[in-house]
Amino acid sequence: MEVPSVVMLKHEDWPGLGKISALRAAEAAGEMPRLSILCGNGGLFLDLEMERGADGAMTGYCFPDLLRRLARRDPRAKLP
Repeated sequence: MEVPSVVMLKHEDWPGLGKISALRAAEAAGEMPRLSILCGNGGLFLDLEMERGADGAMTGYCFPDLLRRLARRDPRAKLP
């Protein structure tokens, strides 16, 4: 809220699923603007993080085919 130019959060904290849920709940309650949440940690917890509301990955994910299949399951993903 103090820095309105911040529009994205890179999430690499573990355990952090509760933090993603708390951010999405605050957004839903109108307490903060929507942030894009991109996850790191090599994609180890990406499926769980996306279930909590993360938007995707910003990581050196070593299984790109698996990442693509996971993203296709998310209706928000815009993949060819």
